[in-house]
Amino acid sequence: MTLNVAFLWHMHQPLYIDPENQEFLMPWVRLHGVKAYSDMISALEGADDHVRVTFNLVPSLLYQLEQYSKKKDRFLELSRRLPQDLNFQERVFILRHFFSCHWPTMVEPYERYRQLLECRGREINKLNLEEISRRFSDDDIRDLQVWFNLTWVGFSHRKDPFIQGLLKKGRLFTEDEKNGLLDFHLSVLEALISRYRELWKSGKIDITTTPFYHPILPLLINSDSARRAMPDAMLPSCFSYPEDALAQLSKSVEYMKRLFGKSPNGLWPSEGSVCPELIPLVREAGFKWMATDEGILKRSIGHVSDPNLFEPYYAEYKDYSIPIVFRHHELSDLIGFVYHKTDTEIAIRDFHSRLKEILEHCKRHSRPPLCAIILDGENPWEYYQDGGQHLLTGIYNEISKDPEIQFVTITEYLEEYPPTKTIKQLYTGSWINSDFSIWIGGKEENTAWEELLSARSALSNEEGTHTKDPSILAEAREWIYAAEGSDWFWWYGDQFHSDFALLFDSLFRSYLKRVYETIGQPWPSSLDTPIKREKAVSLVKEPMGFIDPEIDGRLSFYWEWSGAGSLEASTLTSMYKPVYYIKEVLYGFNLNSLFLKVSPYENPDRWHRESLKIVVNIRGERVVKFALKFSAKEGEPHQRYEIFVDGQKKNCEDVGVRYGFHDILELGLPFALLGRGEGEELDFFVEVFRDGVAVERWPEVGAVGVRVPDKDFENRLWLI
Repeated sequence: MTLNVAFLWHMHQPLYIDPENQEFLMPWVRLHGVKAYSDMISALEGADDHVRVTFNLVPSLLYQLEQYSKKKDRFLELSRRLPQDLNFQERVFILRHFFSCHWPTMVEPYERYRQLLECRGREINKLNLEEISRRFSDDDIRDLQVWFNLTWVGFSHRKDPFIQGLLKKGRLFTEDEKNGLLDFHLSVLEALISRYRELWKSGKIDITTTPFYHPILPLLINSDSARRAMPDAMLPSCFSYPEDALAQLSKSVEYMKRLFGKSPNGLWPSEGSVCPELIPLVREAGFKWMATDEGILKRSIGHVSDPNLFEPYYAEYKDYSIPIVFRHHELSDLIGFVYHKTDTEIAIRDFHSRLKEILEHCKRHSRPPLCAIILDGENPWEYYQDGGQHLLTGIYNEISKDPEIQFVTITEYLEEYPPTKTIKQLYTGSWINSDFSIWIGGKEENTAWEELLSARSALSNEEGTHTKDPSILAEAREWIYAAEGSDWFWWYGDQFHSDFALLFDSLFRSYLKRVYETIGQPWPSSLDTPIKREKAVSLVKEPMGFIDPEIDGRLSFYWEWSGAGSLEASTLTSMYKPVYYIKEVLYGFNLNSLFLKVSPYENPDRWHRESLKIVVNIRGERVVKFALKFSAKEGEPHQRYEIFVDGQKKNCEDVGVRYGFHDILELGLPFALLGRGEGEELDFFVEVFRDGVAVERWPEVGAVGVRVPDKDFENRLWLI
């Protein structure tokens, strides 16, 4: 008997294109392109002829590869700029983001890159990057521009003489060398799709796909289905648009056929997420099989103590059925999360021995077993010292030499050995914990679903009137499909952290705004407020006593704000414009109210001259947004105030909010308005907008946490 091993490498990136200016806001398509997407092909090109694997290519990734020569990449543009032409803000941006990689494997092995990191400092949230940037010469900045882009070049291109020359030189790069490297990136990206196409055509690989923008399909079909695996979860209002799930599947098939000349047979549903109601849609879209995780199998056949993981099944729903294959969870995760921590030769032998154990276990079965190893094909390799080259080639070679183990694609295995068993009730869940808790059920995730539902409902209403041009509705649907992607929900909540989480949040909200814009409706003001709530930042000084300022926009007496907590420039880093419009933010409270003081950096007339908008965002049980708008235009009020409570415009007096501006902005808000009582938490942050663009934020990331005091607050401070 022979063990059939089917590798499926999942390649995915969400849509990073800003709908407003049509530029790439994040560089991950390009950087993974010169690393993993190219390396994975090269590892096959040098392998034995018997090695065959499957690549699951997500259309949102392929679309961006097609678009790369047509749109700007913010990180690429900043990399190309002459250091002496970078403004202060851009230099700070580079210092913050041009170390975005796995330091132990991609920074520390290179002396100059490591030196630049040490010069900047490692704990980014404790750094004053404005001050540090003054220590970086133009040569330092240029070396950083080169190293950030050089370290992402994968093993498949490290033998190129030009790349070898840069690695050997290490420092004091020239502009020609820098631009040559960036041109090299683009040439690699330009050839990627054709390289995959040729390998598919030759039979060396199979290509499968995923719904176009990588949505969690069961949650599009009916978000309440999450309760099947999460019975106690707090869920948002029901989102149920099965037609969107079908559209995401059908668009994917059509796109892949156009790009590669033929349709994919297999489907890896986003995050392995399945439910019974998905089966008819998958069939209608034209797929011949799909795959998910072994945890779904075990829960689908609960009465069987030892279901056979190493064979396919038919999954049935009503009059529809489809072959389904289940991922070997442990073996897949060993490559993705474990083997980079151990010696590569030991890892290769361990993997091979585990396959042999599976074969021995399956010899009691009547048909040749299938072991499906399905995992991320791009992210694991950053954690391997050599980018995964030794492990990949070693596993391929070790299996090729074993006469009892052979490579297959899932498609060809199913053609020879179709399922003989049936699953009558497919479990509803994903590959992660067999549920959907990553994408729904938390406060932030649920807020995002509510916003998505509101936009989708607005579009549905327009579709029902039959008054809009069909092309307009089609464009609006495209923005909805983009917002349905799983990645936006992945970064909400506390499970995962990214320096770019606020940018993911902003992109999600921008796609929803475009839905409203396209159908000619104003978007709700709630979309102007970040959904992502970062952890509270450390303050320069915390409140030391109750305060009761006179809210008149002036410093009425010397001790008026004594005892307040303060947020000063050192809490800012680099994502927004360096300190320019605000000098200091103070906050404090008494038993009934929260007080805020925002001081201009210079004469407050500057806020008028540049027509700024100062926005204070306070988030408790309710979200309160207070805006002070300035105008230098004739015929317009020099300043006006607006307040929104949970997105609804209110009169300040009606909700008990006090405000004043003259030399400073002072604000008082009742805790009752925020829905918070003694011991409960809220947070706030302050933004500055110029011409509708956020140019400053206090703190730069996250928010200032506040706990509503009780009457013993000051007594406890004295005891301490």
